[in-house]
Amino acid sequence: MPARVLRHGSYEALAMLRNGEQLVLAIVLPLLALTALVITPLLDPYGP
Repeated sequence: MPARVLRHGSYEALAMLRNGEQLVLAIVLPLLALTALVITPLLDPYGP
């Protein structure tokens, strides 16, 4: 079972690296959103 999980994980990683649009949607945009929420006081209830 662990070998199947590792094989499937490597297949998914390679498929995502081949498809740039999927990489942007799955990894880059969420990271940008989290970074923006940390940097800006948009959702800070105790901020000014």
